[in-house]
Amino acid sequence: MRSSSAFFVLVAMLGHPHSFTTNAFLAKPRQRPSGSTSLFYESQGYNNGGDSFDDVERARKQLEGIFSESDSANKSGTDNNNDNNNDKAIPVKKLIALLTNPANNDKLESMLPPPPPLTSAERDRRMMELKLLEQLASCDDATRELLDLWAAEKGLEALERLEQAEEFLTAGQVIASEQMLLRLIDEFGVYHWVEPLNRLASVYFTQGRFQESYQLCLAVLKFKPWHVGTLEIIVEVAMRLGDRDKAREWATRGLPKLISSTSFPPFAETGPANPQRAVWVHEAIQKAQEALSHLEYQTKRDFFGNPEARYDGEAYGGSRMKQEKTKKNAAEQSNNNKEETESDIIATKTSLMKSFNAAEDDEESEDFGDAWQ
Repeated sequence: MRSSSAFFVLVAMLGHPHSFTTNAFLAKPRQRPSGSTSLFYESQGYNNGGDSFDDVERARKQLEGIFSESDSANKSGTDNNNDNNNDKAIPVKKLIALLTNPANNDKLESMLPPPPPLTSAERDRRMMELKLLEQLASCDDATRELLDLWAAEKGLEALERLEQAEEFLTAGQVIASEQMLLRLIDEFGVYHWVEPLNRLASVYFTQGRFQESYQLCLAVLKFKPWHVGTLEIIVEVAMRLGDRDKAREWATRGLPKLISSTSFPPFAETGPANPQRAVWVHEAIQKAQEALSHLEYQTKRDFFGNPEARYDGEAYGGSRMKQEKTKKNAAEQSNNNKEETESDIIATKTSLMKSFNAAEDDEESEDFGDAWQ
């Protein structure tokens, strides 16, 4: 009932040409995020000019570059398509073409290169995201905090460029906005920062490129299924495409109201908690935890699973340790064999002595019998 009513509300809203806004896509982060994320931003240098936050991002880029170079060196001589181990290996225009092609919806993961390594800074952001998702069960403020977090994931410099793209779009400079977002996607990829992709979907919507906008929404939700902003907008994009079934389906996946009330305005601000909200939050947290665990596994497997050849030589003790371990195992096996051989010899001697003693007893018995006769 909730989803059906919500659908008709959306239909009514779309009847007004100015009812659609891109706020869910282009929500501008506050200068000082409130609540729990304030601590996160302050710990990253958000309020002192962002120097330390940008330092972290520069270090992250260097680290990912080192890993990518190492991975390329280790895989030289193999398939040239696997030389770079991140999504930036694909030219940005080709990447967008892949993402906006409906034929690739079910095979997107196999077409993209593996993700870059999960850094400690990225993991911290994921943990903060989990905390904010948990807060959604009891308050709506966490929605704003999540949008702020996602916009600023790559530091203040990247955030300013993202906001500049928004300003271009607001001023009607759509091409300039699109080009700036494409540069951000080309620089940062899509695995650990989906917000430029999210904003590009808004640009395409503004241009009337609804199918491409819809496909980019799908891509964002592929990487971040709990993105509350995209879950709202994709409903309206589907409506503009004339696909009411899809619009109704996506409406059921959106974030439910916090308070149980009717699905028609005006909505109640007080009342009993909506049980569907708790279910949605639980599923979102589970998906986010699974995504984080998968990234941790991929990082360990692809970047830390096997020792690199240049660190496995005798100069670093690698081969020497293996040789010593092999010698130790061989010595232990030799000692075990020696002990088994000595035990066999003792057992054989004991058996022979018993046989010899038994033979002597038989001879003495025969001699005694002859003498008796």
